[in-house]
Amino acid sequence: MITLFRTIEPLELLFIIGVAGTVLTFPLNDILSVGFYDITDFFLGILTASLLVNALQKSDSWSNASFAVAFLVVSAFIIAFKIFFVLPLLKRAENSTITSSKDLEGKEATVTVPIGQKTIGEIIVSTGFGKMNRMALIYACSDTADILNIASGETVLIIEVRDNIAYVTPYRNAIHSPVDKTTEWNQKKYKGGK
Repeated sequence: MITLFRTIEPLELLFIIGVAGTVLTFPLNDILSVGFYDITDFFLGILTASLLVNALQKSDSWSNASFAVAFLVVSAFIIAFKIFFVLPLLKRAENSTITSSKDLEGKEATVTVPIGQKTIGEIIVSTGFGKMNRMALIYACSDTADILNIASGETVLIIEVRDNIAYVTPYRNAIHSPVDKTTEWNQKKYKGGK
């Protein structure tokens, strides 16, 4: 009688475990991880070590020690790859999406909590990535010496950001402000009926 199923070799079993574990645990990377080494990396190490031992063996015999050494070498390579290549790229990607405090200088903001000369208020600033709240104080200079407070809902201009506090001054944008004077540049003046 012909047998339909043959016995599975230990390396083939490790290969199957590696493939199945890598595919099944990929969605769980963020949950089952220790720092930057996650569960998928473990199964990927088993998969790669089984392939490596299978490719390097010259006879049918292989030892558990050769697989363990190959697994440790592959795991060390995965960890080194993540430390020296993946993590720096992730840090750069995270930093590029965050607006720095210095980028806020010169932007318009809206007061959400009234700001006084000595009391800290709060402003909301629209950035390219959404809205951000900041603590705010009135910027001290000769032009703002007579300003005692800025009410909620007022528009301000961020002059400087120090120690995560925005120093602001009241601001009226000429584009959004209604024009009070009527324009006269296009009016012809006639004298004496001419």
